[in-house]
Amino acid sequence: MAYNCNKSTSGIKFGEIVHRYQKAITEQWGFYFERLYSPSISEHFDDKWRHHVSPNVGKLRETLIPDSNATVMPEDIERCIRSCPNGKAPGYDSITYEHLKPVASAILPLLANFFTAIVHS
Repeated sequence: MAYNCNKSTSGIKFGEIVHRYQKAITEQWGFYFERLYSPSISEHFDDKWRHHVSPNVGKLRETLIPDSNATVMPEDIERCIRSCPNGKAPGYDSITYEHLKPVASAILPLLANFFTAIVHS
């Protein structure tokens, strides 16, 4: 049975809308990660936590040496997603493994490019 790359049978819900088409799902994941990595103020992190984390992240960035040959492969991400156990509580983003598994093949290229860009930055 061939996979229809234009439509996912189950879809994924972003906000109040269920997206079923690969283009829409990929676009919504892009928006999600853009918001996730944009500086913001959150009630989940107070100033004490921010002052603790910021210097540590800075030190980590200084000691990491990017590998320009490193590439995160979609197959590696798929293996990770498929191996995640069901029934676990989501994080602050409310995304569970059950949300990712049905749409994995649609979002793997986006996630691979995203993680590769992080490795190279």
